[in-house]
Amino acid sequence: MTKRLTAERITTLGELVAYCNSHGGSWWRSVPRIGAPSERPGCLAASSRASAWDAS
Repeated sequence: MTKRLTAERITTLGELVAYCNSHGGSWWRSVPRIGAPSERPGCLAASSRASAWDAS
């Protein structure tokens, strides 16, 4: 994931926050290979949802 964010010139947490704020709630869709469909193994969004459901 670091390589993908760096390719978008996002190298610090502050830059990531600014990127998220400027691109809205679906910011991850504009980053290649992070915005992949949730059915794809290893997708950030899918793993976030899965861990949220596991915690219940």
